[in-house]
Amino acid sequence: MWFCLTLRRWCRVMLEEAVSRMNANTLPTIMQAIRYHGPGEPFHYDQIEVPRPGAGEVLVRVGAAGICHTELHLQDGTLNLGVVPLVPGHEIAGDVVAVGEGVHTFSLGD
Repeated sequence: MWFCLTLRRWCRVMLEEAVSRMNANTLPTIMQAIRYHGPGEPFHYDQIEVPRPGAGEVLVRVGAAGICHTELHLQDGTLNLGVVPLVPGHEIAGDVVAVGEGVHTFSLGD
């Protein structure tokens, strides 16, 4: 799983292949993502592009992710962000595998 950190958005995705310490030039281009498609629907595995970190962003290979009440409220319809499909998730732990321009506080492997 991967998580793209940014000040404006968060996204969590699951990769088909395990990858350790990579840079943006060697990352896979396609991955599987667990995505929300609307209230009452089960989460789906979808094929999507691997995000590339932009300026001020890092790409994290997620080793563990938590599901919290936010995801459950999305699925049961009590929370509607008005965005579908959506890659949920914000409770993660993992390794930095790519850094965007201007990132000085994180390095590969952090």
